Amino acid sequence: MMKQVKDYRISNLRVFAILTVVLGHSIILYSSSWHLMPTHVSVPLLDTLKNIINTYQMELYFFISGWCCYSSIIKSKNYQSFLQSKIKRLIIPYLLFGLLWMLPIKLALNIPAYQNVSLVKIYLDYFLGFNNGHLWFLYALFLIFVISWIINRMFIKLKWGGYLCLAFTFLMQILSNIAYISIFNISAGMKYAFWFQAGLCIRQYGNKAIVPILMCVIGSACFINAITPIISLLIVIGLYFIVPNTHTRITDSLDKNSFGVYLFHSPLIYITYHYFGNASPWLVVCINLFLWGSLSYILTDIIQRSKIKIL
Repeated sequence: MMKQVKDYRISNLRVFAILTVVLGHSIILYSSSWHLMPTHVSVPLLDTLKNIINTYQMELYFFISGWCCYSSIIKSKNYQSFLQSKIKRLIIPYLLFGLLWMLPIKLALNIPAYQNVSLVKIYLDYFLGFNNGHLWFLYALFLIFVISWIINRMFIKLKWGGYLCLAFTFLMQILSNIAYISIFNISAGMKYAFWFQAGLCIRQYGNKAIVPILMCVIGSACFINAITPIISLLIVIGLYFIVPNTHTRITDSLDKNSFGVYLFHSPLIYITYHYFGNASPWLVVCINLFLWGSLSYILTDIIQRSKIKIL
């Protein structure tokens, strides 16, 4: 039997995604839509760059997740074991990295969001999905897995079952704009379930899936009276088709450690913003991008090489 050749396009896409996230976090202080920490410095170029990143950053991440998890969702017949694997993969890191990494760093820096708030409320809010920073992604993705497994298994025997699931997640996305449910990041999960299913459909049907995905995106754009969803789709799909199917040692390593880098990096930028918030923006960005990016990679690599199975 011939060994299946690995498709490196999705690995390279994941590398691009994590580099985008690290860059986005590194410049977020200069975003006009971010107000968690103050600065007297204005950098229109970085503000514009962050706005561009925001149009596709999370959509790309959920698209990749759906593409990668097609096999596990379609082939897994035991819901309990599937659920247990996702708890281990997403909920355990959410609790560990939040309670032992993100919150201690932010509390030590006494950032504005936690001032005059009791520790009990801070930790309880975090457990419920409030003020959980970048880790909201884990709660939202877990919810998407729970829903995606159920609806895809319901329609698995139908020829176009994946498209029915896509329509269902499209309705969820619309509903998330009508009724916002912040606890456990439920609305975020409802919003991005469509992009997860889009990745799954591209994996399942190939290029044929682009038309129904585009129809849903146009419907979403009309509903919110904005062209942003269409731009997001063009970027995500465009990246998927132009990314090369090749690999290097560097891209392989970044791909392997991307999840850990995502977990480690964001809290570290608050150190820079706390002590150097009004310093030269290029110094701030370099510290966040290269120093904290490298440290996040090193910490992840150490854990990956150890016997601690949390990543």
